[in-house]
Amino acid sequence: MAQYLAHISMDEQQRTQSVETHCQNTAAYAAQALSPVSLAASGYLTGLIHDIGKYTDKF
Repeated sequence: MAQYLAHISMDEQQRTQSVETHCQNTAAYAAQALSPVSLAASGYLTGLIHDIGKYTDKF
């Protein structure tokens, strides 16, 4: 299975972050941030799909 990358650092280490990990982290952050206004589930879902276009060979 191909690994799709969301981020590649431009420093000497050239660290990478997969789209899967990035979207999961974003989902958790959005859910936490929106929890006080009762929108945690909406934030989580939005975080999961916000970079879905990076799951393509073309990107």
